[in-house]
Amino acid sequence: MSSDAARSSKGAPVTNEVLTAEQLQSASARRSAFLAAIPEPMLNAEDELPAVVAVIHASTRSKLHRVYRLADEISRTREPFVACAKGCSSCCHMNVSITTAEADRMGRSIGRQPTAVHRSIHHQPEHFAGQPCTFLGPDGACSVYADRPLYAAHMRRTSRIRPPATRI
Repeated sequence: MSSDAARSSKGAPVTNEVLTAEQLQSASARRSAFLAAIPEPMLNAEDELPAVVAVIHASTRSKLHRVYRLADEISRTREPFVACAKGCSSCCHMNVSITTAEADRMGRSIGRQPTAVHRSIHHQPEHFAGQPCTFLGPDGACSVYADRPLYAAHMRRTSRIRPPATRI
């Protein structure tokens, strides 16, 4: 194991990536350029979304679809500013919270019924550190990409370097 890696409590390698000042500055500049590129109507729609979703008379699934549509619009705006590409899985080694509606959506996409959870389950941050997502394929691509949870769908890297692989 390289000197810049550690092990999680489960023994999996965890990347402790160290960026140079130049890499940090470049990533910060790309992030700032992305934020400046978001059209004002899109920013307003994002700010208003919780209130809009709260009052519309629609199913949870329809409301979630509305949230995903706006998030996808924002993602398309930021694509030129991120370093991610198919197979980049640097964000796919952490705990991701999902809603029941997202679990149902993922379950339908893989043909399995998700296990019912009747209360939130809290894990220590290091519990999943370095552990690959269950849906991460051996090629580093997401096997449920079209139906992944919103949190996972909108994680992005702005630094251009890739950390060492942590797939076991």
